[in-house]
Amino acid sequence: MLSIILILSFSLAYPLELYPIKRELEEKAIALDYLAVANALSLVSKQASENDLAPGSLCDLFNDTLMDEMEVMREYSDFEGSVLNFTCSWNGSSAYAKVFFNHPWGTEVITVFFSARIEVIRKVPSSLTAQRLVIAKVELLSDRPVDVSFYSEELYVLNVHPLPDQTYLLRLFTRSEGDIRLYIIDERGITLVVTINGNP
Repeated sequence: MLSIILILSFSLAYPLELYPIKRELEEKAIALDYLAVANALSLVSKQASENDLAPGSLCDLFNDTLMDEMEVMREYSDFEGSVLNFTCSWNGSSAYAKVFFNHPWGTEVITVFFSARIEVIRKVPSSLTAQRLVIAKVELLSDRPVDVSFYSEELYVLNVHPLPDQTYLLRLFTRSEGDIRLYIIDERGITLVVTINGNP
């Protein structure tokens, strides 16, 4: 009798570590959910930046890619999630996906987004050379802090100066006339394409 009392008092004072293990497995599954959504949005945004995809085609591509990502995860882990519903969009300056995953413990909602806002501060035409300088500020928003890279085929020099809060000051040197298509790619591979009016 005394031993039962001791065991009960010990288990009450030091509960078994089942909850942390269960929570750790749930957090791992949520991380895999996020990875699947981010990878699918990365591929869709890359395809959309290279081709003119209709919204229906974009969502079909996102769904197919997401299913492929989940299948790979099932092969290499104990991933048990299934998709209940999702929304996705891409319009050049913004990429967005929200997915509802069903798990044994309930529903998890994963949201991944990346967007950019451009403000042209100054345009400086050169009378001596054919080059033009455009100074622009880029403000980025994302569901988590990300490193980014910029490039454009119309530019021969691109200087990037980081500012606080995922904001960048860009000095764009170009010899071409007209608009500048600027590609912004984050570390997850999500691609945005914004157009800057380069005319004086």
